[in-house]
Amino acid sequence: ALGGQKDWKADSEEATAVVTDPIGGGQVAKLGGVKGVSAEPVCLWHALPESVEGTGQKVYVSFDANLDLAATGNSKDQFSWSIYNEREEPLLALWMSAEDGSMRVVNASGQAWDLDAKLVAGASQKFAFEVDPVAATWGLSLDGVSMFDGQSLGVDSSEARLGDVSAIWLPGSTEPAALVFDNFSITTELDSASIAADGEAETEAAAQATLIVK
Repeated sequence: ALGGQKDWKADSEEATAVVTDPIGGGQVAKLGGVKGVSAEPVCLWHALPESVEGTGQKVYVSFDANLDLAATGNSKDQFSWSIYNEREEPLLALWMSAEDGSMRVVNASGQAWDLDAKLVAGASQKFAFEVDPVAATWGLSLDGVSMFDGQSLGVDSSEARLGDVSAIWLPGSTEPAALVFDNFSITTELDSASIAADGEAETEAAAQATLIVK
């Protein structure tokens, strides 16, 4: 089953693909990997859920990313995952290189942070951002390991309310690469607590079911 939240939008049907699970309704999105398209950036985007928009609470943006390289393994493509404020101005962007796997986060003021980890082709990697619009700070974990915490968004709180998110593909001059996004989610603290509680309930139910079977 596909676990990502629905309602992805794209500005190019040729260079993007959004697949919806007919049963569960989740979505997975693929960006890039197509030859002969314009050298202009291609964008996928997603608006904030109503439960998140304008709440002022911490917002958690998470997704799994899987880099798909051509058989040659040679690509100079760049990808970014960007978070915008309500004025549609970029607050934060995670830049990912298909060429060498390097990753960098850049905030609204241009301050940059390089990740120690690399983007690995053929491996699903889980990214989780925490954005605090009141403190105007952000944090990032990769595969459950904290990379950054409490870093500045480069704006004050009046400009830090989240608006939407987008994924962007910048084609290079060599073989095209693709980035697949799955298990995409935007939640608030309250939503996250509810999800955790639901997960604990499911775990308990599974344990009880095991006891019954035994």
